Amino acid sequence: IVHWATCTGCVTKRRVAIKRIPIKESMYIDMAREIHVMASCSHENIVRFWTSFVYKTELWIVMDLLDGGSIRQIIEKRIRDKHDWYN
Repeated sequence: IVHWATCTGCVTKRRVAIKRIPIKESMYIDMAREIHVMASCSHENIVRFWTSFVYKTELWIVMDLLDGGSIRQIIEKRIRDKHDWYN
């Protein structure tokens, strides 16, 4: 599940995406590794990771909001529109 929100504590009032992932106890080590990798990535072609936290039984990941949809949605639209998906 992905929601969007406005960061009221930010100077620019930026919009962010909040991805909610159900977690099981057996997933904690893998999630910690993935969060560490996401937090250490800094590149213009990678979505910016802001923070993450566990709330009840879900991992919430806060990142920049991209309004274009998922990469899968973009590829499927390009295929439907008869464009080469790789352009």
